[in-house]
Amino acid sequence: MFGGCALAALPSFSITRPVSGRKLRVALIGCGARMRSLILNAMQEEIVAMADPDPSVFGKLFEILKGYGQTETVRKIRTFPCYREMLDKMSGELDAVIVATTNLHHAPASIMAMEKGLHVYVEKPMAFSIEEAKVMRETARKYGVATQVGNQGHNDEGVRRFAEYLAAGALERISDIWCWTDRVNAYAVKPPVAAIPKGFNWEAYRGTAKVEYRETMHPHGWHAWHALGNGSIGNMATHIFDPFMWGLGLGAPKNVEMVENIPGGEGSWDVSTRFRWEFEGGSKHGPVTMHWFDGVKPGVAPDKTHIGSNDQVRESQWANRPPVVEELEKKYGVNLGATGGVVVGENGAMRIGSGSGLVFAPTSFKKQLGDIPKIFPREKHMTHMKDFFVAARGGRPAVCNFDYSEPLARIVLSGNLASLAGKGKKISL
Repeated sequence: MFGGCALAALPSFSITRPVSGRKLRVALIGCGARMRSLILNAMQEEIVAMADPDPSVFGKLFEILKGYGQTETVRKIRTFPCYREMLDKMSGELDAVIVATTNLHHAPASIMAMEKGLHVYVEKPMAFSIEEAKVMRETARKYGVATQVGNQGHNDEGVRRFAEYLAAGALERISDIWCWTDRVNAYAVKPPVAAIPKGFNWEAYRGTAKVEYRETMHPHGWHAWHALGNGSIGNMATHIFDPFMWGLGLGAPKNVEMVENIPGGEGSWDVSTRFRWEFEGGSKHGPVTMHWFDGVKPGVAPDKTHIGSNDQVRESQWANRPPVVEELEKKYGVNLGATGGVVVGENGAMRIGSGSGLVFAPTSFKKQLGDIPKIFPREKHMTHMKDFFVAARGGRPAVCNFDYSEPLARIVLSGNLASLAGKGKKISL
């Protein structure tokens, strides 16, 4: 897949190259809407270069930087239509890269940067495929660079507390995990071919993907395409699965199966899916089944009446959520949200969103669970990207480094394998 990316014997650690006495020199790869959020933390270091096939996105980032008094920084930033060109020309002038491209480019950009000795922060999912995620982890070990996957919720207090309740065994026996999102990163009907925008480097954008440029593909619709993104599960499941993997210490699943789906158009992921993974369990718990629901409910048309321009189902009654979630909402009079994960105990349930949305149903259930100790480390004012920068300066590994994130990516991306295999075909992992 990467041509000549042979794997040597690799160390089982991530030692980073110390950088002291100055700010880290950072390059941004993929400068669209997601980067406009990430740049608020990235600007604490020195941004020296940007790469994106769409030249129109640079100006938006420049305006943000100027708004925070970094006009002089903007004057010095070099821009490129292709990250390969940027890394070839500027790797000696960089310390780290932040990657927020289409999923197809997560691995190639990250691997190229690591091979040049650069620290890497990459958005979720970690990679486009399970194979790529493994290569990324091994490359990071080989070159001893700091890494972080953009699983921002991992640094939120709500996620930590949820994971700590699980780790402490507060709910005792957990046999099922229920996860869902109202995202519909798919198309019911293939959009028509469209003219490539003026100045847009289409060849750099599509990379190895054999696709034509189509309406809504850029800047956000690429999530829907088999060739560019990973659908609804790829977009959201990293956040949702993380606290369960963290708190329960889930290893690799035994298998995955697509239980139900509403197919998308040609080349698109499904507009509605239900997946199921089976885990062996460990010393603290027995076998665990994890369930995933996304998109619209069966019987609901995947059209503009039911799906908004943000690719989210407009009303919860149309969203494909686990029946147990709707039952809990009615029973306890709570709102468990459009996206989340829940575990059910004997006298109540505990829910987490994609960040700090920790909810107990009923609210008295928290008291019943008792006083759970804080067992995971905390650092005051620690953001997810600052955590990465600490690692890049030679500190402790970042919380979602590639060693931690590769097993999580394996779970998420195996959902894509199940979707391609078809309904009812159990895949051993």
